[in-house]
Amino acid sequence: MAGQETTLQLPLVLIVEDDENLLGGIIDILTMDGFCRVIGARHGKEAIEFMSEETPALIISDIIMPQMDGLELLTLIRSDPELGHIPFLILSARNQQRDINTGIAMGADDYIIKPFTPQGLIDTVSRVLGNR
Repeated sequence: MAGQETTLQLPLVLIVEDDENLLGGIIDILTMDGFCRVIGARHGKEAIEFMSEETPALIISDIIMPQMDGLELLTLIRSDPELGHIPFLILSARNQQRDINTGIAMGADDYIIKPFTPQGLIDTVSRVLGNR
């Protein structure tokens, strides 16, 4: 029982990624590190549905996805008074400086370029969550 209490106190990270293999890999990387709980959504609409039940401590989102892309999700999050404070990281293969600048200008807290290293992802998440 004590282990469950500890798990419930860990910050929740919401990963929004339509590539199921990459989504599973990111969940595995962050879960194995053990400093957060992780849940996945395949697109922005699914992420919004999840957030109606639980508010994450951090959102990491791809840009190009079906139904609602990452920039639409970012805009929606930033305009919501209850969710606007949540740190938001963009995770994208779009690596041009203009893409990065656009994401940051729209309110993203950081921009992770695919491909990334597991340690680089852990370091960024740790920095944003302030856990290490």
